[in-house]
Amino acid sequence: MAKKQRKSVYSGELEINLKSGREIEYFKWFLASLLFGKPI
Repeated sequence: MAKKQRKSVYSGELEINLKSGREIEYFKWFLASLLFGKPI
């Protein structure tokens, strides 16, 4: 049986700028991690 390859999702692909240090950007990343079902 073929093994599934997981694709990593990066903040840049979702246009989330974590380097800005803004709280809203961290919230967006937290929300994306919940929606994609992956740990932060």
